[in-house]
Amino acid sequence: PLELSQQVHSLRGAMFFGAPDVPGVPEIDLPSLHFGSEKDAIVPLELSQQLAGRFTGAKLVEHSNGHCVPTKPELEREMHLFLKGLRDLPEVEVEGAALEEHSEELECLKDMYGGGEAQIISTSPARLRIRLVDFTSAFFVLPPRYPEECPPVVLVETSDWRVSPFEAELKQAMMDAVDEGSPSIWQMTTAGQEWLEGHMANYTGANAPGQQVQQEEDEPEEETVIPWWDREEIDMEAMRAATVEAAAAGPPPASRDSGSQSYLKPWAYTVGLVGKPSAGKSTFFNSVARYREGKMAEMSERPFTTIDPNIDTAYFAAPSPHEEWGVADCQPELGFIAGGRRATVMLKDVAGLVPGAHSGNGKGNFFLSCLCDADALIHVIDASGQTTEEGALGEGDPVRDIQWVREELHLWIFGNIRRKWDSVRRKAKAQRVTQEAVLERLADLLVGYHTTRSTIFTVLERAGFSVAKIVAGREGIATWGEAEVHRLVAHFLQARFPIVLAMNKADGAKSRANIDRVRAAYPNDVVVPVCARAEWWLKEYARQKQIKYEEGTSQVTVLDAASDQVRERAAVLSTKVLGAFGSTGVLKALTQAVELRKPVFCFPVEDTGTCAAVIHGKTAGPPLATMVMLRPMATLGDAFEALKHDRYLAGQLVRGEVKGINRAIRKDEVLPAVCVVKIMSNRKSSYQRKPGHQPGEAEDSEGEEENGAE
Repeated sequence: PLELSQQVHSLRGAMFFGAPDVPGVPEIDLPSLHFGSEKDAIVPLELSQQLAGRFTGAKLVEHSNGHCVPTKPELEREMHLFLKGLRDLPEVEVEGAALEEHSEELECLKDMYGGGEAQIISTSPARLRIRLVDFTSAFFVLPPRYPEECPPVVLVETSDWRVSPFEAELKQAMMDAVDEGSPSIWQMTTAGQEWLEGHMANYTGANAPGQQVQQEEDEPEEETVIPWWDREEIDMEAMRAATVEAAAAGPPPASRDSGSQSYLKPWAYTVGLVGKPSAGKSTFFNSVARYREGKMAEMSERPFTTIDPNIDTAYFAAPSPHEEWGVADCQPELGFIAGGRRATVMLKDVAGLVPGAHSGNGKGNFFLSCLCDADALIHVIDASGQTTEEGALGEGDPVRDIQWVREELHLWIFGNIRRKWDSVRRKAKAQRVTQEAVLERLADLLVGYHTTRSTIFTVLERAGFSVAKIVAGREGIATWGEAEVHRLVAHFLQARFPIVLAMNKADGAKSRANIDRVRAAYPNDVVVPVCARAEWWLKEYARQKQIKYEEGTSQVTVLDAASDQVRERAAVLSTKVLGAFGSTGVLKALTQAVELRKPVFCFPVEDTGTCAAVIHGKTAGPPLATMVMLRPMATLGDAFEALKHDRYLAGQLVRGEVKGINRAIRKDEVLPAVCVVKIMSNRKSSYQRKPGHQPGEAEDSEGEEENGAE
């Protein structure tokens, strides 16, 4: 009764054929069609009538065909009309907090399992399919009241003869793993995979569809050895050796992510903040994010101040070529001028990590999954050494903090790969398998971290693996042990998530010594002394017009309106922070996080002589007012597509010029890291044709301009 009443929350309607009553079920408000027969020798007609009575507005159709799904035309027409009526009903919408919670769980599952393992069918209501093993999947539906009041609905889909007769047992094993009141899809999937593993052990030597027999009957039984991907323990020495090897190799050189659709638009750069609780991540976030009254992230010394991720726009110090070309630095179309050009990135502050987060400790690996879309990370570290690994007051070690946080990031990815490694190994051992098929399967394990296949192949080569020998031979992927996968993960982290070490609370008594220790231990890393609370304080009282402060510098001026307390505090910060380090370090750390990925900063202009900018709503704007950030190794063609995406330009690319290069630039030519570009197309954008026109407004015409129009 409970299962039936819970499952109807996800349905638009139901049909029952010779179905008996289920005592104890309350009245169900759901469109239903029931078929029953007086000749049914299995389920008496009166039981089907009783079941129909439990549904509001149910229709019962009687027939004379016994216990079956009737096929007479007049009965099929009843089904057709019922289904047609359901089709015309509006989809059940999931709204508010439930929709947000469902969406977060879907995205985390997709990131954990990868696009090849998890397929999102719809988001409202949430439906997804997750592969359990070859030929067997679980189809989940999340009812509107999931997870607080009911579990998800799960259906087993299989074409494996070894599983089909046991679908009910498999489903029950998955339902037994439901954690009432909490998201449970991952637990249910894991339980299903474990049940199948034990079940398949009963079929040693029996081949599933499409698989060859693994063992001849006359072969002697081998001693059971648990493969490394099925063991609970992890070879920590192999992991640390791989991490040291990748760190010694340094960050990979800037390269183009071939095939990435992201080159067709400006780079929406995202920086993630990581670190243990109470290290100062939320303070760092507030000190650099866009100020909005009453919208600051909570700041506190207690652990786990942040639960839900804080996300907002932040400003970094962008390069500007105005001095090189002798033009005044003007107010940019997006961003502002304050001692230099400031441009925007997205900043994401997630909950603090503790040792064991990858296996669920603290707030678990959900928050690690929130970092999947980050382009770079800032590890905020308590340089004072006055908080423990769990964020409580006590003795801490910044060098050790860096090590275990990186281990958590490594083990998060390693754990996701390990759970699916057997499928990669079996793919590589299959008969007549192609190199492309094995590489595709391997790439599926990592594309969930918002990377491209070309990057993954580059990582393979940097880790010492031959892409050409990935299938066969002693270097083939089927022979890889745990150490090889650790090497892959370590080099992948170097390429995908470069890290800036922000040594926060740099004005502490022991901070200087700890900063020196960190620099000695991590010579290839970017280390920035930071005083996030000082930056927040300076900006807060500058907003109150008690001081004048220029971010990123050591300049602070006390104004006449300042109170005595503000004057004293400003004097202390001027000496202990600004004078000692040259700045609070916050702007520098964020800017370094952007520069780690080697973006291209493109300034589109109408005229390379005056540097008059291409700008929305005007024929030409102030000099260098527009800047777009592009991905590494971006070409002229990429710049055109990005500007076209944001409707600065339209039509087809004709040719382009880069200020300082006295020739036409080819479409596939890589642009300088900072460049002033004039791009000519065969049609003007709607902005250029109609000053003041905004996105979404109707056009009077879409006629093409003369060839060569800029």
